[in-house]
Amino acid sequence: MGAIAIIPMLPITLYIPILPHIASQFGYDTEIFQLTLPLFIISQVVAMPITAMLSDTGYRLQALYWALMVFIIGTVLCIGWPSLWLFCTGRVLQAFSAATLMTVIPALINECYDTNSVARILSYVTAIGFVIPIVGPELSTLASQHWSWYSVFVFMLAYSMTTFLICRRSIGKATPPANRLTIEPLKKGLYHWKIMVQDKETQAFLVCHTGIAVVGQIYISNSAFLFLDYYQLTEISYSYLISVLYVSRTAITLINGLLLKHIPYSKLIDLSLPVLMILALCMLLLDWFYGASLIPSLILVVAFFALSGLVVTNALTGVLKNHESWSMQASALLFIVFSGTASMLNIALIALHDGTPRVLSMVSMLILILTYLLYQRIKSGS
Repeated sequence: MGAIAIIPMLPITLYIPILPHIASQFGYDTEIFQLTLPLFIISQVVAMPITAMLSDTGYRLQALYWALMVFIIGTVLCIGWPSLWLFCTGRVLQAFSAATLMTVIPALINECYDTNSVARILSYVTAIGFVIPIVGPELSTLASQHWSWYSVFVFMLAYSMTTFLICRRSIGKATPPANRLTIEPLKKGLYHWKIMVQDKETQAFLVCHTGIAVVGQIYISNSAFLFLDYYQLTEISYSYLISVLYVSRTAITLINGLLLKHIPYSKLIDLSLPVLMILALCMLLLDWFYGASLIPSLILVVAFFALSGLVVTNALTGVLKNHESWSMQASALLFIVFSGTASMLNIALIALHDGTPRVLSMVSMLILILTYLLYQRIKSGS
């Protein structure tokens, strides 16, 4: 599971540091080419409900193998032809694959472990998945400087092919379910989505997961503008920063796994939300009243991104345990709401930005206030 968990990280973590090089080759500014990130996420949103329903109707291992094959094909398109349209098509296929893998992994873990153990194992698998975000940005930057950005996609291709072969050897061939796929399970899947959305406890987890994950995604998606253009970091310093973000997140996910031996996951969410709001408020005050203060901004962004892992992982666990019979659709629901919201906000932020981090911090603070108020209201009414 840990080796598979790395693959959804590759198309984002290795892509962000080399985005300026790719934009330059295709003749676009970095700021405009950042729209390829929302394209990637929107593609995931489209793919996720379809693959989730297929998986929960008995095609879970098939979904795993299909996702790996689609990732390989998409990566070949990205490196095979110097065409923007084919490159974007390859990115869309990578997004379809990443969406499937991101929901297959929690679903398989949920089938094998009990309540708090699911959160612990998810924390450990997430930590393994963060290996690439930790070392990848530096390697991606150095590879693009010494060879070209194509070499980064060659690495993605080699890793995904190796993982596919290892899975076939260790897991074996997927056995098709006894019943053939019909429209009936898909109708039942839509009914499951209706049940999940109407459940109060699920709504509370959905709200806090979406709000916290969206703010984290805002800073990740706009990190090239923020730290390369605004704070004028060098490319290698920027890649080190991305690694620090994921090292801190990995450390928190491991600590989360240890804390869950003594504290329920819902309690950890309640304790983490106010702390994250205080950090966001500090970022807002810093950006609006003190201007370009690099070191304090770095500290606050890293702290927020790291501690957000306490909410994101535990909210996912809460939704999975509420809907164990269709766990892949449950994890898909979380990701679809988060990704759709993050994509629309990122597009809006690109249009509204004023050349400073002020808009980012103001929007982030508003999102967190709304998240906290909705979360408390839903909890008090459930």
